[in-house]
Amino acid sequence: MSRTAFREMLGALAIEPGQHLLIHSSFKALKKAFPNLNAADFIKILQEKVSSEGSLLMPVFTYCFRRTSGDYERFSRDHSPSKTGWLTEYFRRQPDALRTASPTHSFALWGKVGLEYDSKIIPHSPLGKDSPLDWLAQKEKSAILMLGTDFHSLSFGHYLEIIHQAPWADLNPWTYMGVEKIGADESADIPLKEIPGCSQSFINFEKYIQKHIKLAEFICNDQRFRKVTIPELLHYGEYYFRLHTNELLCPAGNCQACDTRRNKLK
Repeated sequence: MSRTAFREMLGALAIEPGQHLLIHSSFKALKKAFPNLNAADFIKILQEKVSSEGSLLMPVFTYCFRRTSGDYERFSRDHSPSKTGWLTEYFRRQPDALRTASPTHSFALWGKVGLEYDSKIIPHSPLGKDSPLDWLAQKEKSAILMLGTDFHSLSFGHYLEIIHQAPWADLNPWTYMGVEKIGADESADIPLKEIPGCSQSFINFEKYIQKHIKLAEFICNDQRFRKVTIPELLHYGEYYFRLHTNELLCPAGNCQACDTRRNKLK
């Protein structure tokens, strides 16, 4: 029954062949809604829905930055585990999935994206130009599935910060943690143009979008699953990320990373 219900949920969200999906997921929420759904079924059903003409992408970030302390991990494309949830690590380890080469913000890819995007590229803008998010932004039939998650985990928000030139987008907000603007690959240090900062206030962008459009939504056992298209994010993000900069940062004094960026606005 869980597999059937999961298929029905994807149908209600208008998931269809040829779509390119970035998936942010909470496996805990999925299990509450679909108790008998396992990870293998989750991936297989999504693959069937989008077909080989579509794509699945999942963040498998490792945050392998060089640090001033000298105590840090170096990224192995084959072996470094994802730090963005058990389900993303399961997907990464599938034999037909490709992992991209960013030492800080890699993605696991399946389908058309694996043929069109060069997964060996190490972008100097991990979530900006030449990243998988940049590839998604060029696709008309692209969307983000938020399966038990919300805009707090919207990695595409960092892409919008960069392309719309938020005044602090190139500022390293994590210096207080000893993080350098350098990715630590197992074979080399990779200079970075931007380091993604805090995403907690992306929830304000979510509220702004919901004032203008009704997101595709499905609720099951009190768990909420939604889809937002990339063209919608690009359209509304162009205005919001240019003119509502302060709302993209946590309230003053609540987050040291956001305070670091706020200082650049003064």
